[in-house]
Amino acid sequence: MKPNQSIITEISRALKTYNIKLFMGTWCGDIKKVVPRFYKVLEACNYPMKQLTVVAVSRKPNMYKQSPQHEDAGLNIHRVPTIIFYKDNKEVNRIVEHPIKSFEEDIQNIIAKDDYKSNYQNVTVVDNILKIKGTQGLKRKTKKILKTYKGKVASMFELNTYGRILYGTDRIEEAIAVYTLNTKLSPSEPRSYMSSANTLSVIGQKESAVKVLEKAINLHPENEDVKENLEMIKSN
Repeated sequence: MKPNQSIITEISRALKTYNIKLFMGTWCGDIKKVVPRFYKVLEACNYPMKQLTVVAVSRKPNMYKQSPQHEDAGLNIHRVPTIIFYKDNKEVNRIVEHPIKSFEEDIQNIIAKDDYKSNYQNVTVVDNILKIKGTQGLKRKTKKILKTYKGKVASMFELNTYGRILYGTDRIEEAIAVYTLNTKLSPSEPRSYMSSANTLSVIGQKESAVKVLEKAINLHPENEDVKENLEMIKSN
């Protein structure tokens, strides 16, 4: 599919005033579809490629969504590709995983309207709260987050993946807070409880882990995975 030429004409000059950082994983099937489309838009805009930085991240458990030189540190890279737009060395906005409409239209929105909201806004909100207010701030904001996002998130994996990133970067307390929030946002998903319980168990909070899974069993009495998970934690 060719880029929309009328939008390309409109955004080309302004786009050249931005630096762009693209985080991607060569192992991700979606990237093979999405990133070439993004490059086509850049090429159509005659974007100076020296202003584009491409960073590869890992899929290994101990380096999940992290780059070897840790260029991802502090940038909330939980989905790939993540494309961050910078001006005067400050992040202006980002496109996460895939555009909302198309790359041309999304970039137009970022440049012209400055009211663009990427995918996974619940993760963005939670990440900002943790950065500014910490886990206690997240607890205080839980009711507001539930009111805004409960029943509206596409999948429990939105926050679950983010929690995995936090855990993998040794932000354990924050990971547990996010997993706990996720059980409230996605109570119909037994796996949200399992992620929370397994993390608690790993750090030695076995009693708390058991309580989480017992609550899950009360809600999902037929789920065998939760029962097995509970027995495994009890036996360790």
